[in-house]
Amino acid sequence: MEDAKILAVVGMSGSGKSAVVEYLTGKGIPKVEDSASEGAIDEIRRLIDAGQRRIVLDGPRSWTEYKLLKKEFPGKVKVVATVSPRKLRHERVAKRLERALDAKEMNELDYSEIETKEKGGPIANADYYIDNSGTVGELHEKVMGVLGEIGFLGT
Repeated sequence: MEDAKILAVVGMSGSGKSAVVEYLTGKGIPKVEDSASEGAIDEIRRLIDAGQRRIVLDGPRSWTEYKLLKKEFPGKVKVVATVSPRKLRHERVAKRLERALDAKEMNELDYSEIETKEKGGPIANADYYIDNSGTVGELHEKVMGVLGEIGFLGT
């Protein structure tokens, strides 16, 4: 487990978090969801025990999950937050084929993610931030820059 690295991707709805996770899984990096559940912690341990040295997490989705991951895998978890202007996030979500939300629903979701789901803590305390205000290609370039900086794709 000494050389294992876990990349946790966080962000508000519509910020591009899923696009980053999909990009990384497309590179063959295994993904774990529901990052703080007992099953997810066990899955991370199984992957590491099986020799996997790079893992991407879709989350943590709350401050509680963030603290648990940092405790369970000390020094192994780097948190990357995808950020986009609120208006752009809302436009993206409105255009989704699945789970599209209107402006009122997005406002309610934003408040819920901050107040009830504790989503702000992991974003505020992220190790790296990726501004996703541009194209998908630009997002991928920024992701690769962060990965290079933390030596995520190296051995």
